[in-house]
Amino acid sequence: CTLARTVPGVCSKAESSTNTFACRYRYGLSAYNPPMPSPDTQPVEDRYRRFAATYDTTMNWLDPVREAAFQHLDLKPGESVLDLGCGTGISFERLHRDVGPEGRIIGVELSPEMLELARQRVELRDWSNVTLIQGDANTVEIPGPVDAVLAFFVPEILYMPPAVQRALDSLVPSGRLVASGVKHARGPLGPLFNIYFQVRWRTWRWVGYKRALKRMIGKGQPYAVLETAAPNLHIWEYMNGCTYVARATGEA
Repeated sequence: CTLARTVPGVCSKAESSTNTFACRYRYGLSAYNPPMPSPDTQPVEDRYRRFAATYDTTMNWLDPVREAAFQHLDLKPGESVLDLGCGTGISFERLHRDVGPEGRIIGVELSPEMLELARQRVELRDWSNVTLIQGDANTVEIPGPVDAVLAFFVPEILYMPPAVQRALDSLVPSGRLVASGVKHARGPLGPLFNIYFQVRWRTWRWVGYKRALKRMIGKGQPYAVLETAAPNLHIWEYMNGCTYVARATGEA
């Protein structure tokens, strides 16, 4: 595992296996000195700091949607994949199985607590082809290009045009980006689900009150930014239209 914080290559495997921030003490603050999160991303980092310990167990209900996302990602042995907003690395096992030991996995995560759990997962399985980077999706330097990008249930990233464009730009010409999340449900029970989800997860803490209210009663969908940036976007609905998987390719 290679661990960095917006500065790829700073931490060696030996250092990262000892402590997430071991390189800070070897190289000193002046050499390390990562940029602080912007005010817009700080609420997101705070939320995932509180959520890190229980993240995996609370995301089990999404396993069928995650499996659909993997199928649309269609990874091949030897390919490289960027897990954008990788969290605790919950998708790594399947990604590693698909790309094999000769492939490459890059995990980008804003929360240091989530990334530490991802590092522990990688170290436990002794995966040597995983690179972990702590950083803001708007500005992070992606060691690419990559064959595929996975953005699974990371609405705070998919709402930001710079982050979406950066992810698309990291793809090889034949690459693909697969995103997934909760959408506005249709049908008689759709509005009730929309309200329940926003209240249950208190999403206004990281997207703001106006955007959370729009999610409850608005007509727009969370993949609108991606749809604008990638006109060739294909969308599939799951869970009676409550969740989606979207796929864009690097082809014109």
